[in-house]
Amino acid sequence: SAGIISQITGGLPGLVVLFVYDNPIEDYSTIADFPTIVLGMSIRTQPEMAFLDQYVPLQSLYVFGDGKTPDNFDFVKNGQFGCVDCGLSDNQAMSRMVAHLNTRDNLYFVSVQDNGIRNLEPLSDLAFSEDRPGQISLNANPVASLWPLSDMNVSTINAEETALLCSHVQAFRDATGKTVNSYTCLSDGGDRDEDGVINLNDAFPLDPTESSDT
Repeated sequence: SAGIISQITGGLPGLVVLFVYDNPIEDYSTIADFPTIVLGMSIRTQPEMAFLDQYVPLQSLYVFGDGKTPDNFDFVKNGQFGCVDCGLSDNQAMSRMVAHLNTRDNLYFVSVQDNGIRNLEPLSDLAFSEDRPGQISLNANPVASLWPLSDMNVSTINAEETALLCSHVQAFRDATGKTVNSYTCLSDGGDRDEDGVINLNDAFPLDPTESSDT
C-alpha cells in the first residue's frame, strides 16, 4: 500500500484533496510528511487511528466509520471536520464527539453525513465561536426537524436527502434567519416513500415500512 500511495504523491509537494478511505492500507508512512489540504480516510483499524493521532491536514479532515464510532475524538484538530457513517445516531456517541469538538476554538464546519440521525438534540450542544458562526452538514440523515438547532450559533445548514418538509425548512428560515440549503426537501402533499401516507402525516417519510411513531 505504501508503494501505491507513493505513486499517487511522488514528485508532488502536496495535494489539495486526498481521499483514501475504504482501502486496505496498512502503512501510511509515505504520506506522514506529505501535506494535504483535505484528507478523507477510514477509521476502522489501529494503523488508521495511529496515523490520525499524528497527522493533521492543513484544513479539513473527513473520516469514514463504516458504522463504527471512534473510541475518542482526540485526533480531531482541524476547524473543518466530518464524520461520515460513524454511528452518531447513538446519542452517547454524538455527545462524545460534541464534547471534544467543543474544546476546539478553531471549529467552524462540522459534517455528520449519513449517520441515520433523526434527533438533533445532542448535536445542538455543539458550540461554535461567538465571533464566527459555524456551518453544519446534515446530508443523508432522516432528520425531520431543525428546531433543536434554532439557538445555535450557526449561519448555514446543509440538509440534502433528509426527511425535512419544505414547509418546515421555510418556517425555520423565517424564524431564525439561518441559511438552510435543502433543495431535496419534501412537499407536504407528496408521498416520497410511496406508502400511501402523505409526507405531512408520515413520521417516517423515507421509510415505506413505517409511518407512525406510535
